[in-house]
Amino acid sequence: MQISKGWQWVVRAVLLLLIIALGSHYLIRLALNSPPKPQTASTTESKEPPANEAAFRSALEAGNQALRDGQYTDALDRFLEAEQSGERLSDEQYEALKNSRLQLAGIYEAGGDDSAAQRVYHVLTECALQQGYAQSRAKQWERALARAQDSEDLSGHLTEDRRGALQHAIGLAASSLVELQRYPEAAQAQQRLIDYLKSTVDGDDWAFPSNYESLAEIYSKAQDWPEFEQTLLLAIAASDRTLANLPAENGPTISDATRRTKNVAQYNLVIAYYREGSTETALSKADDFFAAYPEGPQDPMHPITVQFHSRDFASLALTIATEAKRPQDVDYWRQKGGVVQGGFYVIALHPYKPQ
Repeated sequence: MQISKGWQWVVRAVLLLLIIALGSHYLIRLALNSPPKPQTASTTESKEPPANEAAFRSALEAGNQALRDGQYTDALDRFLEAEQSGERLSDEQYEALKNSRLQLAGIYEAGGDDSAAQRVYHVLTECALQQGYAQSRAKQWERALARAQDSEDLSGHLTEDRRGALQHAIGLAASSLVELQRYPEAAQAQQRLIDYLKSTVDGDDWAFPSNYESLAEIYSKAQDWPEFEQTLLLAIAASDRTLANLPAENGPTISDATRRTKNVAQYNLVIAYYREGSTETALSKADDFFAAYPEGPQDPMHPITVQFHSRDFASLALTIATEAKRPQDVDYWRQKGGVVQGGFYVIALHPYKPQ
């Protein structure tokens, strides 16, 4: 059954809220904590045949035979059996399966059956992505990266749903590069997705704020505070564009998600200025955001669906003022605490100091 456009927006928005909730947690934690330790996962596999080798080869050969016999639907089914013979295919298994499916896609294209070819390319793209996730769970970052890049390349064949496929593939590539501490490449990957969006959708599209937030997270992990700051500013500006031009029929869910992204970016912007040594600017921005997110009773029909409110910005500013040894600002923010419902709570803020 075809899903209406309205419900498609709702589904996308719910997924966006989940992404933002998870992303903001890691973004804030990374901005506050010390640099991550390098990952030391093994990049080698045992030379012993994989446990699923017999089942994989049996299904793959059956699929290849069906392909030679012109039984293309059966071939596709047998290839799926080969894929499902193990959670994480070896490099040799993955390449063999990919090549067989590419051969099938080529046969469909040569016969003018573009619809069938598209189905195969969707399967190829999704298989590469899922195998990348499996490699990531095993902390095989190089292999996860290779599968992600495969998924991105294969998505170029798609005529529908390319945006979603590209988003997942580049997200996996960027996260794998971060684990490998190849931060410039991770940032380039995320920027590549943003550039793709710029060329395919309007500038007020709801995807921009969350993608800028993902890019900011990479810069946070790299402890690149100037780029962290600039990307957060882009996330805030993109959020404002989305909120200003969001069609009313899309409902409140996307606007809530976008406001949340903006709010998280503003909170991290205060941290970014402080990390850069601009304490004055950090405290000034905290004051602006303190006023923008008041505590107290809210209109139940239009609640403020954000993560950080006045007391959060006040607590952050007080911590900054205390660590920066600015007694006048400490007094100022302590007085602010008297008008914030719930008072202050402690935020662990330890500015990064290059060795």
